Amino acid sequence: MPLGAAAGGLLAQWLGLQVMFGIMGVLTLALLGMMPVLTDKAIAAADVES
Repeated sequence: MPLGAAAGGLLAQWLGLQVMFGIMGVLTLALLGMMPVLTDKAIAAADVES
């Protein structure tokens, strides 16, 4: 967790805080869009295959 916070802080200083909020918003929407695909059943099937 501390490394992620440090990386986020450095990126925010480098890119700007508004850009970081935009990037995180896009990533959040992408994760929400994947929710119908990434079900418990699909994860269990992938676990059995590996």
